[in-house]
Amino acid sequence: MMRFLPILMAAAAAAFAQAPTLPPEIERLSKDARETVTVTMDAKLLQFAAAFLSERNPEEARVKKMVAGLKNVVVRSFEFDRDQTYGAAELNALRSQYSTGGGWQKAVEVRSKLGENTDVYFRPQGQELNGLAVVVAEPRELTVVYVEGAIKPEEVADLGGHFGLPRFGRRSWR
Repeated sequence: MMRFLPILMAAAAAAFAQAPTLPPEIERLSKDARETVTVTMDAKLLQFAAAFLSERNPEEARVKKMVAGLKNVVVRSFEFDRDQTYGAAELNALRSQYSTGGGWQKAVEVRSKLGENTDVYFRPQGQELNGLAVVVAEPRELTVVYVEGAIKPEEVADLGGHFGLPRFGRRSWR
């Protein structure tokens, strides 16, 4: 339970954090969702939560170092009782936020006949990334992960599993 304390404390303070805005269509999905996950952490909250990570644990030490360069982490996940509760308009508004300028580049696009679709966008800046966005759309679930700040490509997988983010492993990308 103590391991989740930083996340719980940060989530309670999330209402005071300022983070990038998502299209209003996405935020409205919570009224139709059976379950909604909302994580909004600015640099101050990330640093606060990182203070609880152990320097003795190699994985946690890597995450703690990486978090020093992050400005925002935003996660929105919606789970619905029936298929396609959200429509193409919501999904297109979300994808267009990352595909129409702002220096974003689509790195991964997965499309499935089962309706399980994933898009991964990066915002490069020199040899590092200045942003990461993941959009996962399934028939009964929609998840958006947005990370802003300096992050090295090899650190992306280390960030998963911390601060409310899903694990990013080579096997988790379908």
